[in-house]
Amino acid sequence: MRILTIDLGEKTPEIVHAVLQELATAYDVEREPGLALERCVAGACTVAVLCVDASGPAEAAFAAQLRDAGGATPLLVVAGRANAQDMVSALDGGADDYLPGERPPAELAARVRALARREPQAATTLLEYGDLRLDPAAHRAWRGGRELALTALQFTLLETFLRHSGRALSRGQLLDLVWDPASDTSSNVVDQAIAALRRAIGKDRVITVRGVGYRLGDGA
Repeated sequence: MRILTIDLGEKTPEIVHAVLQELATAYDVEREPGLALERCVAGACTVAVLCVDASGPAEAAFAAQLRDAGGATPLLVVAGRANAQDMVSALDGGADDYLPGERPPAELAARVRALARREPQAATTLLEYGDLRLDPAAHRAWRGGRELALTALQFTLLETFLRHSGRALSRGQLLDLVWDPASDTSSNVVDQAIAALRRAIGKDRVITVRGVGYRLGDGA
């Protein structure tokens, strides 16, 4: 499984990272909540683990932003110290589980495995930009009234663009959001994928922003 740890603490025990790294086939750590949110919304990880030294409003805010954006990634909060009200707020906000205090490493591992086994609730909101529509739950996409025949990679790439419509994404950002770190990301793999997506949805729908990367065009 691919695990993303959102480490917002200054004293996150090394054992936490060690347990998660042992569980994961791909393990990433992100300390910037905004970038972590983008990756979770894009479905770039199997389970997200949010670590804080002490409970507070940050966990509930992140969980609410993730769910409001349509993200279905299971979210586990790990807090060094926690009070009941903060735990309730985070769970009500959209977190799937909350692990307070210093618990045995085996319990952390078990909770992560349980979340990975859970069938995530797919986002039900259609993503739309111009004449493009994408249904993440049904794994279907359309341009105008025509349904698009997309490969799995093309679908994920288009979904990523739709979730960041109006923004230019660099090749590095696309690699982080779309590709598994274990995959071959050498040479011009992003450019090749963009070319294939253009063939599938129309050249006018993916615009090259010189010196930056690519963004979704409105087709006008």
